[in-house]
Amino acid sequence: MIAYRGSYTFRAPLPEVWELFVDPELWTLWNTEWSLRDIRGPFDHPGAGYTQVLTLFGREWLGSWEVVGCEPLVRREIRGVLPMGWPFEGSDWFTETANGTRVDVEIRWQMPWGMVGRALATIARPVMAWQMRGNARRAEAVLAGPVSG
Repeated sequence: MIAYRGSYTFRAPLPEVWELFVDPELWTLWNTEWSLRDIRGPFDHPGAGYTQVLTLFGREWLGSWEVVGCEPLVRREIRGVLPMGWPFEGSDWFTETANGTRVDVEIRWQMPWGMVGRALATIARPVMAWQMRGNARRAEAVLAGPVSG
C-alpha cells in the first residue's frame, strides 16, 4: 500500500476550515481533481459521500468516496475506490493552532496491475503531493473570500 501524508495550515478558525471540508458546495470550489455526482452530503457523518467522475479519452471512469468515521471538528475517516480502480482510505485530522487551523491528511491506496501498477507507483506519490498542494492553495483562497476594492 502506498501512503501520502501532508500537513496544511490555513489562516482561518477551525469551524470555518471544517465547513470547507464538509460542505459539498464549498468542497467543489477547492477540491477539483474530479467531477462529482450522486452527492450524499454534508461530508460530516458516516455514509456521506459522492461518486467521483474522471473523463479521460472520451470515457467516464467512476469511483466512490465515502465517510466511514467522523468526530466533528476533530477528524474524518474516508474510504473508496478511485476512478482507476484503486482502493483507498484516508484520514483528515483538524487542529486549532495559534495562527489558524492545521489539517493533517493521510491517504493510503493500493496499486493493482502488477508491473504496470508498480511503475505507476513511482509517480503516484509526487502527483498526489502536487494535487494536494493545489487543493490547499485553492482552499486558502476560498477561506480568504473575495477581495474588496
